[in-house]
Formats: sequence, structure tokens, C-alpha cells
Amino acid sequence: MALQGLKDTLIEIGKFNGMERNVNKTKVMICPRQPSPVQIMADQKQLENVEYLNYLDSMITSVAR
Repeated sequence: MALQGLKDTLIEIGKFNGMERNVNKTKVMICPRQPSPVQIMADQKQLENVEYLNYLDSMITSVAR
């Protein structure tokens, strides 16, 4: 899957530059016309699919309103 490859590339670039990420805090949100969960793995753990995300005191949703 293309998203898995992008995530893997991002992790490798981060490691090369001394950055780490917390898998337990990493979430996945897709915004398609027909919502369906995706399976993105990190460190042999499936990332949680969410419909809402708090980011910098703003609520981001997967559906346009």
C-alpha cells in the first residue's frame, strides 16, 4: 500500500536525522468519499484509525462539514 511506504520512508528519514516517534500516540485519519479503515503498521503494531483529531487546540474531522 502506498501509505505504508510513505510512512516507512518518513520513519527512515527521521531516524537518519536523529528523530524518534511514539507509536502509541501515532494515529491514522483518512478523508475519503467512502470512509473505510486502513491498515498502517509501525513497529509491528497497527496504528489506530480515528475520525477526529485534536491538533494545536483545533478539532480536525475526517468529514467535511
